[in-house]
Amino acid sequence: MIGSLQSYGDDPGRFHPHLHSLVTDGLVSADGSFVPIPCPDSLSLMQLFRHKLIKALLAREKISPRLVEIMENWVHPGFSVYQGEAIAPDDHPARQRVAGYMVHPPIALERLRYRPESGQVIYYGRQRGPYGDSEAAAARIFPALDFLAALCTHIPNAGQQLVRYYGAFSNAHRISGRPSASASAPPAATGAPGPG
Repeated sequence: MIGSLQSYGDDPGRFHPHLHSLVTDGLVSADGSFVPIPCPDSLSLMQLFRHKLIKALLAREKISPRLVEIMENWVHPGFSVYQGEAIAPDDHPARQRVAGYMVHPPIALERLRYRPESGQVIYYGRQRGPYGDSEAAAARIFPALDFLAALCTHIPNAGQQLVRYYGAFSNAHRISGRPSASASAPPAATGAPGPG
């Protein structure tokens, strides 16, 4: 899995923490072969992620048991999971689009306009979303300094890693998968995505 931490959505003035993940539809075994697995249910994924995150936040005393109790009564769970269609290993344009989307910046410069006479920034919404959004997003108008302040909330801390690699994509896996000088076996798969 490759995970990209995001703090923004279509509105750069709103702090919106979430995670974009690229996940294979299988596992890489110890011998380097790819083992397909069935696609998990998105509701089950959301519930598991929510449970694990709340448990971790409670353990670190970042939230209180009372807040968890309140959250249990919410109509919407406060979390969601979107699962896109599988991408074939040889579909390079689709892989490139998804990779670009995973690490896109908080603003799109082509949608940004500055009005020097009024000191305002206009940020135009997406006309049509690439991933199923049917409605165009409205333009937002900010005082210039407010826009800069909102944009600053998306600057990561020094040294903070926003893209993380797990499993067959991790550095530890690639290093441990290297054969010794005397070994004759071929190296394990090291990041070539499986189907999906």
